[in-house]
Amino acid sequence: MKNLPAVVFFILTLSLTGSAQTYTVTSNNQSWSSLVPSGTCTNCTINVPAGWTLLLNSSGTCNGCTFNGGTMNITSNFNFNNAATTFNNDTVLINSAATFWKVNFNNDSVAVNAALSSQNGTSTVSHARMKINANVTFNAASFANDSIHIVNTTFKTNNTPADFTSCFVEVSGNSGTVYTPGSTITGSNFIFSNKSSMTLDNTLIADGSSFTMHDQSTIKSNGATNIKNSSSIVMDGTSNSFTAGNDLPISNSTVTMNSGSTLKASSITATSSTINAAGGTITSDNALTLTSTTLTSSGAISIKASSVTLQTGSAMTLGSSSSLKSDNAITIISSTLKATDATIKGSSFTAQTNSNINIGGASTLTSDNAITFKASTAKFFGNAWAKANDAVILDNGSNVTIGDGPLAGTAHLITNNTLQVLNGSQLAIANGNNYLYTSASNYTDGTNNYQIRTNTISCGAGHANSCTTGYVYGCATLNNAGAVGCVTLALSAPELTARLSNGQVLLSWQMTAPDNTHRFIVQRSTDSHDWSPISEIISNPFSSAYNIKDPQPHAGNNYYRLVLVDKDGHIAYSSICILKQEPIAGEITLYPNPIKGHTFFLRTPATDAILVKVYTLGGQLLLLSSLKGQTQYTMQLPPSFVINSYVLVQVIGNGRTQTFTVLTQ
Repeated sequence: MKNLPAVVFFILTLSLTGSAQTYTVTSNNQSWSSLVPSGTCTNCTINVPAGWTLLLNSSGTCNGCTFNGGTMNITSNFNFNNAATTFNNDTVLINSAATFWKVNFNNDSVAVNAALSSQNGTSTVSHARMKINANVTFNAASFANDSIHIVNTTFKTNNTPADFTSCFVEVSGNSGTVYTPGSTITGSNFIFSNKSSMTLDNTLIADGSSFTMHDQSTIKSNGATNIKNSSSIVMDGTSNSFTAGNDLPISNSTVTMNSGSTLKASSITATSSTINAAGGTITSDNALTLTSTTLTSSGAISIKASSVTLQTGSAMTLGSSSSLKSDNAITIISSTLKATDATIKGSSFTAQTNSNINIGGASTLTSDNAITFKASTAKFFGNAWAKANDAVILDNGSNVTIGDGPLAGTAHLITNNTLQVLNGSQLAIANGNNYLYTSASNYTDGTNNYQIRTNTISCGAGHANSCTTGYVYGCATLNNAGAVGCVTLALSAPELTARLSNGQVLLSWQMTAPDNTHRFIVQRSTDSHDWSPISEIISNPFSSAYNIKDPQPHAGNNYYRLVLVDKDGHIAYSSICILKQEPIAGEITLYPNPIKGHTFFLRTPATDAILVKVYTLGGQLLLLSSLKGQTQYTMQLPPSFVINSYVLVQVIGNGRTQTFTVLTQ
C-alpha cells in the first residue's frame, strides 16, 4: 500500500500532460490551451469538425500528434517536437514560424505565410494543395499528387529524396526558388515565371514530366540529368536557361526554345526526340548527338559543340541567321541536314549512308579539313557555298549538285586540295552562275585522273564566263567518265506545260527531234528552291510526246520542271512552270509534301472526328490516331521510322476517305 500514492501520481501525470489522448474541438476558434489545459500533448489525436478552427496560439507543445479535419491556425510559437506531426484532411494556416521534428501533409490545404521547417526524416506530402509565401525547408521529402504554388520565396530540401510524382508545381517571382540536392520527377508539371529558378546539386531525372519556363527563368542541375519518356522542356518568352553540369540525355521527349533561351550541358544526347527552336543557344561542351531526332530552327539559333553527330534518321533544319559550329567533326549518318541562310563550320564534315544535305539561301559550309560524301546526296542552291581547306570527296555513289537548274543563284564549291569522285559518284554544276574552284590540277575517280584546273568546260566563246584557271563552270558534270559540259539547255530541253483537271495537274512535253536523252525526271517544289521528284520516265525512241499526272498537288503554288539525263550522265533542265491549286471545299489538306523529318500537318474543313492511318508502302501500320475538335493538326511519325522513303497517309471522316502518297526527307 505504500506504493499506491506513486501509482496514483503517475496516472495523474499522464492525464495532465495529455499523453496519447484523443481530443475533439468543441467550438469554433477554440484555443490550444482550452483544448489541452496542460499545454503539452504526446502522440495525441486532435479532431476538428469541418468548418471549425483550432487556434495554435500559445506556447504549447505537441509531440508526434495527428490532426484530423477542420482548420489549424498556427499564430504563435508552437512546438512540434520529438516525433512526426501529421495533418489529415485539414486546412493548415502557418501564420507564425513553425519548426517540426518531421511533418506529413495528407489531403490538406496548406497556406505557408511564415517560415516552415521540418528537420528530421523524410516528410510525406500527398494530395495536398500548398500556397507558399514564406520559406519552406524539409530535411527530405516525397511529394505525390500535390499542387504547390511557390511565390517569391524559397522551397528547399536539404537531403534526398526530394521526389515529385504526379504533382503540379508553379514557381513565380524573382526570389521564387526550388532547391534540392537531387530529384526524381515523375508525371509532374513544373511552371517557372518571372525570373524564378530551380537548382539541384546533383541528379535531375524527369520521367514523363514537363517544365515550362517564362521570363528569364532558370533550371540548373549540377549533376547528371535525364529527360525521358515524353517529358518536355518549354522555354518561351526570352532569356530562359536549362543547364546540366554533366551529361544531358534526352529520350522520347521534346524541347521547345524561344529567342534568347539557352540549353547547355557537358554533353547532349537526344534520342527519338524533337527539338524546336525559334531562337536561342544550344551548347554542348563535348559531343552533341542526335539519334532518330528532329531539330528544327524557325529562327536564329546558335549550336555549339565539341563534335556533332546526326544518325539513324535524324533531321536538323537551320533557319535564317542560325549557326552550327563544331570544334571537331560534323558527321551525318542516315540523316538529313537542311540550312537556309545559315552558317555551318566544323573541323571536318562527313555525310554518309544515305544522308541528304540541302544547303540554300546564303548559307555557308566550311571545313578546316575534308568535306566527304559517302552514299549520300547533297544540294547547294541559291547563293550557298561550301569550302574545304582539304579535299572534297564523293564516294559510294554520292550525288552532289551545285546550283538549282536555270535559277540565278551563285552556289559554288571550293576545295583547297584535291577533288575525288569515286565509285560511281557524280558532281553536277547546274549553270554558268555556279562553279567549282579547286587548287588541284586534276580530279580522280580512283583509277583515272582528269584535268580540270585548266579547262574549257562551259566557258569561253559562246558562254557567260571566260575560262579561268582553277574554275569549272556549269553546266557541267564530273564523274568517272570525266569532266564534260552539259547539253545546252536551250537546244535540248523541251517546254513543260501544266494544267489543272479535276484537282489533278496534267503535265506534258514534246521532244522535237531525236536526241541522246535516256530518262526524264519530273520535279515539284512549293518554293522553287527545294525540289522533289514525283515521276521518272525512260525515254521512248518511238514517241516524242510525254504525259504524266500529279494527282495530289499542294494547296497554293506548285512549281514543276523537267530534268533530262542523257546516256552519258549529262543533265539539262527545262524552264519552270507554275500552277496554283486552290483548296477544294470539304477536302482535307496535307502539308508539306515531301515531309521534312517526321512532322507533317493536316488541315480539315471542319472540327468533326477523323481517323488518320499512316502505312509504309509495304503495308506496315506506322500510326493510328483519332482526332476531333480542331481544323489543323500536327502529326508526328514514329521517331524510329527511317526517312527518305514514301508513306501512305489515309484520312477517314465525314463518310469519305482521302489517301496521300507522301515522300519523307
